[in-house]
Amino acid sequence: MGSTLKVEPMNRTKKSLPDDLKFILRKKLGGRTVLNHRMDEADIPYLKGLVDCEVKGAFDLIEMIEKYDEVVIDEEF
Repeated sequence: MGSTLKVEPMNRTKKSLPDDLKFILRKKLGGRTVLNHRMDEADIPYLKGLVDCEVKGAFDLIEMIEKYDEVVIDEEF
């Protein structure tokens, strides 16, 4: 069964992110599904590394964190 990685600022509309980013975040979380994972400014250095590696969606995620301070990431099936 396929899934789509989603990100949303607290109490805002969700936005889809690329599968490449989903798989990388799964690895970061120990291989499990990305559920209700909060990301904030502390995660930006890690995401900048992903931008340097040309991972699609990483820059968009940085922009959302900078705009909303904190976002929640979920995979929706």
